[in-house]
Amino acid sequence: MNTSKQEILSHHTHFIEWVKSLNTLSNEQWRAPMEENKWSISETVGHLIPWDEFVLEMRIPYFRLDNVILPPAPDVEELNRQSSETSRHQTREETLASFISKRQGLMEAISQLEDDLWTRQISIGPTKITLKEYFTNLAQHDHHHLNQIKNFLQK
Repeated sequence: MNTSKQEILSHHTHFIEWVKSLNTLSNEQWRAPMEENKWSISETVGHLIPWDEFVLEMRIPYFRLDNVILPPAPDVEELNRQSSETSRHQTREETLASFISKRQGLMEAISQLEDDLWTRQISIGPTKITLKEYFTNLAQHDHHHLNQIKNFLQK
């Protein structure tokens, strides 16, 4: 996939607008599990917040450095469990505002990355990946959740 930085920023702009539209859902739609023993829309949106924060704090600052070993990712299950718990206790407005704020911060940080870094290869553990691929993968993760939510709301 040949995704430019501008396409990634456009994705984030559209994704923020789509997430804002979730404010029109009923509380039942917002809080109900999307499938048995699965997350609600609230928890799904809420789990994106700490991951955006992780990318902002523990990835982007290192992308400009040469031969860097990136800090390890947090425990996925534990971070997701904590974010799920947090979103269950927040109001919809708090979750949405937090998501929008973090995602806008992420967009700002991405926009400040020099264009020549976009094709630079980084190592995450044994995996070598370009920044373009890294951010494309994150956008695909957003699309995965967008489709989950859309499918749930169409039921």
